Amino acid sequence: FNLSSNQFTSIGGLIKSKSSYETLEILDLSHNTVQQDASDILSIIPPNLKVLLLSNNMIIGNLPDPFPILKNLEHFFIEDNKLVGQLPDRLHLSLPVLKDLNLANQTLSGTIPADLFAMPQLKYL
Repeated sequence: FNLSSNQFTSIGGLIKSKSSYETLEILDLSHNTVQQDASDILSIIPPNLKVLLLSNNMIIGNLPDPFPILKNLEHFFIEDNKLVGQLPDRLHLSLPVLKDLNLANQTLSGTIPADLFAMPQLKYL
């Protein structure tokens, strides 16, 4: 599902009761003007998603802790937003098959969790 390079300000239209919500595997909302809190966005992400592209928006706040369990997510790109705070612990439990993670150009702080390097599938950080 490619909605990139538009002027969307919210992803509130992801309705959990729609049949496509359960089967959606790729969601590209990069290069928009999404101005929501990261926790709100991640709370409505389809459970079977494999690719989530949220780069180059205006997403704010902290990544939620605990992080939602997205057991099929392989690629998560959320660089060039306005995230703050620390990375959540135990990401390896929430994202067991993650291969790519891009958090560049934020205002993240604190210590990089050691378990991030224990993710067996992770190839790009």
